[in-house]
Amino acid sequence: MSAPAATYGWETLAPPPQGGRRLLDHGEKVQVSAKVRTSGHYKGWLFVKIWSEKQGWSHLAFDPEHSLVGQGYGSREKESYADLRRVLAFKNIKAARADLS
Repeated sequence: MSAPAATYGWETLAPPPQGGRRLLDHGEKVQVSAKVRTSGHYKGWLFVKIWSEKQGWSHLAFDPEHSLVGQGYGSREKESYADLRRVLAFKNIKAARADLS
């Protein structure tokens, strides 16, 4: 007798009931938001901010070809963003000079 096929649960992240730009899960234990550079030398660069109750914060930087160029981590949002900026500065990338919060 064969085993039944595995099923996987999914939840679509949505804005909080009061509105806003971030997306969260129903239990508010995970959230994500994103911004894209719309002008200048780094036009098209995408910055994603992720928070989870267990892991804290991550900031991700993607180039226009969707390659992950840098990632920062931290227990606080500010630490994570500073970590990302250090990674990008090491690579001489100035895409994160504008405020991303």
